[in-house]
Amino acid sequence: MLPHKANEQQRSGTGVAKNKVLPGDLIVIRSGSYGTHVGIYAGGGYMYDSPRPGVRVGKHKIWSRNYVVRRLA
Repeated sequence: MLPHKANEQQRSGTGVAKNKVLPGDLIVIRSGSYGTHVGIYAGGGYMYDSPRPGVRVGKHKIWSRNYVVRRLA
């Protein structure tokens, strides 16, 4: 089961190098080393996420360079 909080999700699955990311991988945006936001990689530098509470999920450019990639399957 995937934990609810972004910081806990960055420890789930397997770490993947940014140059090996595949659609469906988790993108965990971080502040320092703390996971603060999670999206699902869509390809081409984009991810599916909701940028803030109350906003619908959509396809957005990955807006930070401080992120890690996690593969769940």
